[in-house]
Amino acid sequence: MHPRIDYPTTHGSVTRARNAKNGSLEPNRSLEHGGPVDLPPRHPLAIQRARRLRRDMTDAERVLWWHLSNNGLETKWRRQEPVGRYIVDFLTYRHRLIVELDGSQHAESSYDRERDGYLRDLGFQVLRFWNEDVFEEVDDVLDTILAVIQGDLDEWEGHI
Repeated sequence: MHPRIDYPTTHGSVTRARNAKNGSLEPNRSLEHGGPVDLPPRHPLAIQRARRLRRDMTDAERVLWWHLSNNGLETKWRRQEPVGRYIVDFLTYRHRLIVELDGSQHAESSYDRERDGYLRDLGFQVLRFWNEDVFEEVDDVLDTILAVIQGDLDEWEGHI
């Protein structure tokens, strides 16, 4: 009998190899760029919702995604990625960094503080920017993200 070979499988527009752990098409996040990532399992409904959010991005998310996906700030980014019980706007596993874009409904949100605490407990740093910052000062937003990635900015909370 020949050993089983897992060939890459096309799933949507992304080609993924089958996860060696469980044979699913779910990417093996523990092997992704930054080494081991210990995360709670993703709920199937969160995966469906994330797909919908990727399709229906806000204008600010589209602008930032264009910049992140084209020059990447020296890392691979994911958008609308399920992490535990939440879906984050942008994420790089390599740098354990989450970038969130907020509209005015997020001002002084206790939900966001609780959510950020949960994500920090998982080992992520969370950066938040106002949607308007992306439209009016996208270079400053990208400079801030890059400074955090490069370690030039350790602690940064709030919005620019």
